[in-house]
Amino acid sequence: MRYIFADTDYWVALLNPEDSLHQIALNNTQNLGEAIIITTYWVLLEFFNVITIRARPLRKRVVLALEGMRKNPNIVILPATRESFDEGVNIFGNHPNRRYSLTDCISMYEIQNRNIKEALSADRHFRQEGINTLLKV
Repeated sequence: MRYIFADTDYWVALLNPEDSLHQIALNNTQNLGEAIIITTYWVLLEFFNVITIRARPLRKRVVLALEGMRKNPNIVILPATRESFDEGVNIFGNHPNRRYSLTDCISMYEIQNRNIKEALSADRHFRQEGINTLLKV
């Protein structure tokens, strides 16, 4: 089975037709086949925050998107736990010269913990950690 991590920029691009990665995210989604998408509630928190800042008219759609994710059997949303938070803080602290967000660090922990090799993301921080990012311009 193919497991792919979905980062914030993927969810934003899917939801927002004005996003520069929108068509790329749609194309990637169509090519996933039976892959299982893994994301976290930490990522979804960031997703809601980005929509609030960048695309306020999409606030109602983001709630509907979350409902759809929860119903989709090919999407697994990992819980926001103390363990994932603490492990993310460890990664954050071990990379003082990188501009990784805490959400990125938590995601990196979950990706490494599950031996995931690909991410629906354009974030160079994932590439810096050897993860193949699929949202390429």
